[in-house]
Amino acid sequence: MAEGLAAVRSALMRKNLNVDANEWRNSVALTGHVSSWEQYMEAGYAAAGKGYEAVVNDLTVEGVVPFKPSMPEPQNPIDPDTYFDAVVIGGGVIGSAIARELTRWDITVALLEKENDLAMQTSSRNDGMVHPPFAVTPGSKKAHYNQRGNKMFAQTARELGVSLEWPGMLMLFSNPWQRAFLPAIWQRIKQNEVCGAEFWNRQRVFKMEPNITADQHGGVFLPDSGIVSPYQLTVAFGENAVQNGATVLLNTVVTGFQMEHNRITHVCTNRGLIQAGVVINAAGVWSDVVASYANDRFFTIHGRKGTAA
Repeated sequence: MAEGLAAVRSALMRKNLNVDANEWRNSVALTGHVSSWEQYMEAGYAAAGKGYEAVVNDLTVEGVVPFKPSMPEPQNPIDPDTYFDAVVIGGGVIGSAIARELTRWDITVALLEKENDLAMQTSSRNDGMVHPPFAVTPGSKKAHYNQRGNKMFAQTARELGVSLEWPGMLMLFSNPWQRAFLPAIWQRIKQNEVCGAEFWNRQRVFKMEPNITADQHGGVFLPDSGIVSPYQLTVAFGENAVQNGATVLLNTVVTGFQMEHNRITHVCTNRGLIQAGVVINAAGVWSDVVASYANDRFFTIHGRKGTAA
């Protein structure tokens, strides 16, 4: 990957960033010091798309103290002989769904969560939208799983007793010239197998919502857009996993791994060791940190927040 590394270094030089770039497995790792968070992000973007699997951004930033995960109060220790066939790290919607799915097999499953309940971080801090497979890149893995997941949601909600609504989504045209994009939009809809999409003119949009802006020129309606309570869904996944025999360990922080022959044998926590057959990393914004415990940090995650209004 010599050409890729040269391309990364050249891109960093063009940005006047005093950053070192080196290969690490199939990723490119950035080290050094920058003066602002904007430069930190700029360096990451400069290194992306150069033929590597991912970018490991280990730059330090002037005046920025790295955020650390919260730690619970001291908890009762775990029996050192405790063993689970599968240990899932992270009690968000992904980890809870994985734990539930694993209970379909005759294995012992544990779900570890550092907070005092499930869905206390990212999984409960979003608008709960069930996305139609429109915006994703056609042919990508994300498109594939967006299509499958969208179609599975109704059955999953029924099984869990979770409220799910399908109000649909309307993409408005704020200018008449934007309607020129309709052929490209219909092509994307066809490629991504978006079901039931319709073009609505101004009159139909006003009929649906009389109080909508007068500066709209119709839009595309996507009925496969749903709304679910992300907290309720996550808790339902976790509770159903427990009903099926899984163990949920709250206030349990993973602090490292014990390994033999490049394989995880024990999960180190604030409550002691847990023997594990398989470990599944679903730690959200901390998943790169958890991966580093197994010397497998081939990526970095950069948390962000925003407002949906």
